Amino acid sequence: MTRPPSTTSPARRYATWARLLTFLLLVPLTSWGCQSHLSSGILAFDEARYPDAGDELRRVEPTDLNAESRTRWALYLGLSELALGNVARASCALQRARRDLAATPLALTIAERGRLDAAWTSLGRSPGVPLISLDRCPR
Repeated sequence: MTRPPSTTSPARRYATWARLLTFLLLVPLTSWGCQSHLSSGILAFDEARYPDAGDELRRVEPTDLNAESRTRWALYLGLSELALGNVARASCALQRARRDLAATPLALTIAERGRLDAAWTSLGRSPGVPLISLDRCPR
């Protein structure tokens, strides 16, 4: 049994593969910038370099992140702001993290949920307090 001759030319097959490879290589690179700031911000927070963590996390554009990453970004931004004494910004970021966590319950680890609850409580709020509008929050 012989295979039927290919209906596409080698140049066309090469162009198709080139487009596919370009797509597969460029898509991760477009989100790499935000992810690198997020990762380095979380690392800086874990190393207790709160000013660096705040700077890195403020560079992240949350609209470029997926739901899970956006929740983690809000959590660590809020924790960093709280450590720096920026209570209003911390409150807004932690509130955003709580709202996003309600939409994507598996976005945070158990330890990160504990951090969120502890920070929320340290702001004088209990878990049952309703969220305020995020329109009043600074970006």
